[in-house]
Formats: sequence, C-alpha cells, structure tokens
Amino acid sequence: MQQKKSTVLKKLIAKSTKQKTSAKEEKLLHTFFKKMYNQSVWDTNKMGNATFIKDDIRSKIVLKETKSTKTNIYKYAAIAVTILTLGGILLSTYKTNQPSFVTVNTGAAIDSVFLADGSTIYLAPGSSFSYPNTFTNTTREVNLIKGNAFFNITKNPNKPFIINSGELVTKVLGTSFHIGLQKKESKVSVVTGKVQVNYKNNQQQLVSGQEAVATNNSLRKQKSSVLMTSNWYTKDLNLTEVSLKETLDLLEIKYNVKSAIKNEDVLALKITLFIKQNATLNEIVEQLNYITNLKLLYENEIITLKTN
Repeated sequence: MQQKKSTVLKKLIAKSTKQKTSAKEEKLLHTFFKKMYNQSVWDTNKMGNATFIKDDIRSKIVLKETKSTKTNIYKYAAIAVTILTLGGILLSTYKTNQPSFVTVNTGAAIDSVFLADGSTIYLAPGSSFSYPNTFTNTTREVNLIKGNAFFNITKNPNKPFIINSGELVTKVLGTSFHIGLQKKESKVSVVTGKVQVNYKNNQQQLVSGQEAVATNNSLRKQKSSVLMTSNWYTKDLNLTEVSLKETLDLLEIKYNVKSAIKNEDVLALKITLFIKQNATLNEIVEQLNYITNLKLLYENEIITLKTN
C-alpha cells in the first residue's frame, strides 16, 4: 500500500512539473506539500545556523512577487524533500557526505583544539565544545556548549566562522576573541578583527577592545579587559599592576572556580604577580596573601576572604 502511494505521488509530481495536473490534483499536492513543510525540522549541526543561511540565500536571489508565491514555496521546498525521501539513494548519499562531529569536554586543565581550517581553540577547565572533522558547507560552524573558550580563527572571507551557543550566535571572518558562558550572563570579547554577535532579537558589531554582554533579553556593548580575553590560556602569566578583581576573574576562568569576595576596596587593590604554568590554585592564593597581606582562602572551589 505504501509503495502504491509513493508511485502515485511520484506521478503527480512529474505531472505538476510539466503543468499538466488538474485543479483537484494540484490542490491535493499543495495540501500534502504544506503538511510536509510545516512538519520539517531544522538540524543546526548538519544544516548550519538557520538565520545566517536564510540571509545568505536572500543576498543571492531576487524574489518575484506573484499570486502563487506562497503555494510555490510549499510546493517546491516539499518536492525537494519528497524526492530525497522517496528516492532513498540521494538521501543516503547526503548523510554519508556529512562531516562527523567531535565533542571535547575539559576536566581540570586547559585544553586546545586544532580545526581543519587551521583555526585554534583554547578551552578553559569545565568547558564543552563540539566541531566537525571537516568544513564542507559555505560556513564553518562549531558549538560552544558551556564554559569559556578563546578562538584564534583563520581568515577566510568566503566562509564565515560561526559559533553557536544556545541563543547566542557569534559570526566572524578571521579574528581572535573570547567567549564566556555563565548562568546569568554570557560575554563575547574581541582581541583582534571584527565580530558580529546575535542574541535573541539583538545584534552588536564588535571590534578590538570591545565586548558584548548578553543577559536576560538584552545585548549591550562595552569596553573589554585585555587581561581577561587573551592571557588566561597562556602557559606562564605575567600580571603587572592589575586589580585584584581582574586577577580573580582570570583565576575563575583558568581554574574553573568562583570568587565570593564583594569588598570593593579589596577588589581594587593592584597586583603584580607571576604565575607559573603548573602552579596550583592554593600556591597562587598563598602568593596573593603574601603580596596583599590579606587572608584569602580557597575551599570547595570558592575563593573567600577571611575577615577576622
């Protein structure tokens, strides 16, 4: 029965492309195509970011307004899907040619990923990142699922680089920047080049020294910290006359910990510090206590200040 229905549908499609269907047959096809169109699901991992794909298509075609435009959208979009589905062979070939995705989950140490296009991604502890083993589409798309990452992207004007992080989407051609995902807010901070950030219905264009902060339903632009965006992943760190707040922010990313210090005067203290590659967080806290005469404590992945 199913095979008979498929045969009938193929014949109707063939007649429709030659404009030989009756009004009744055309209505039947339209109803079927519209149902398939409405039930279709966009797979971001395999098909790319829907917003940027749509914009790319619009920039390359000119739409002609006719009375049957809406019908044709359903009709021809669904015809393509139907032919793939019924043909079987084309669909199988498509799936075979799709790149496989690799997911990296970091533990307590910083890790790095080298992509097929020559780009390098540095992942902070407690981060999750997925990427294809090759870039075959018109865009280079990856996913930062959680945590912090520094991106050093190889320039390719013909193939934009897109990072999907839930509703936060970052698009670049070739640049270096940091993305930090937190529960209450997320940041995209640019070191070199230009970056476009989309969040819900908001968009910001960033250049070197700027960052976009996404929180609730807003996306605001502000000045960024070079220390935060470009130093945390390096092997050895030289901090010169930076605030304790910046230092703690850096340690939060580098060691995947939290700071519970709220005293503004304490956070404003200036720090000059050298951090060796293999230094433990306890060793760094001891250094900070020696430099500042404070009583910082590190317990249960939280840095606190002892006041008595």
